[in-house]
Amino acid sequence: GRVRALAREPPVRLLEGVLNSTLANDLLSSARFDAVSPLRRREGADLPPGAAVTHVRSCIAAALGLDESHLEPLRLVRYTRPGDTFERHVDWTTDENDPQLSLLGQRVATGLIYLSDIPAGVGGETFFPHLNLNVQPVFGAALLWPNVDADGQPLQVTEHEARPLVRAGIQKAAVNVWARDRPLPTDPAILSSLLLS
Repeated sequence: GRVRALAREPPVRLLEGVLNSTLANDLLSSARFDAVSPLRRREGADLPPGAAVTHVRSCIAAALGLDESHLEPLRLVRYTRPGDTFERHVDWTTDENDPQLSLLGQRVATGLIYLSDIPAGVGGETFFPHLNLNVQPVFGAALLWPNVDADGQPLQVTEHEARPLVRAGIQKAAVNVWARDRPLPTDPAILSSLLLS
């Protein structure tokens, strides 16, 4: 697909045409959603192995220039109600004493694949405040950015948020692909226990 450069330093890119509607529907229909509280601001889900997950992992690994073994299990996030949001955050591990850092390595890059088009004016954009960059979700496109610099130091400027939805009847869904600085364990049970620690 076509690549659009949205920011130069650090490089934030939009890779178009990663998913078609068949693959997107497969991801949404296979998602295993977490139990959520009525106070939730979004819904998260695991994605079981399948053709769509395999395609996403291959495509994003190639776009990031990493081996697939560096990618965490995919996570789907869905926003369905006015006010649904993901507050400002960074994707890299912020606590230097977090055991994940020594066991799994740092999250060096993120891919966020949009499973829906979101019209202008209804919220739902991915916003990078330090870069003054507001990205409108485009169906099937992957937003890609590094979380660390060339020396492996975390980039605070990659702080981002999912802007709140402001209109009823809008559904935003996306798949998170996080890449670590080293290959991850291949046993799903070991990996999930480490990621949850």
